[in-house]
Amino acid sequence: MESGDVTERVTLLSHQLSMVETSTAYDAITRMQLQENISTLEYENERLAQEARQQREDAVYHRDFFYRLLEATDQLNLAIADIHQDYIRTVNVSEEIFIWDIPPVLVFNMAQMMWSFALRSLIM
Repeated sequence: MESGDVTERVTLLSHQLSMVETSTAYDAITRMQLQENISTLEYENERLAQEARQQREDAVYHRDFFYRLLEATDQLNLAIADIHQDYIRTVNVSEEIFIWDIPPVLVFNMAQMMWSFALRSLIM
């Protein structure tokens, strides 16, 4: 081999080695970026899963609260009906009298007391 061929061959091999090293460096950088992206996605996935669990728990709590509120409303309506019946019996009037014939102050005071009781029982 001639010395020019050897030099050319060494230059070519050096260039190829440099390209391999550059490619290896790019591969390492790409792997690091991919690993960072994977870590970010895993973190976001866990955060979203936790948020979904919290929303499910909140939904259960709100549903239960809504049902307790409905139950309290039903109890309040029954109590108002009982008060109405007691009022009808007390004043000895016919059964055709409707709730708006009860003095508004009495209805308001009783409703206020019943709602206050119902809300306290919901909170406890």
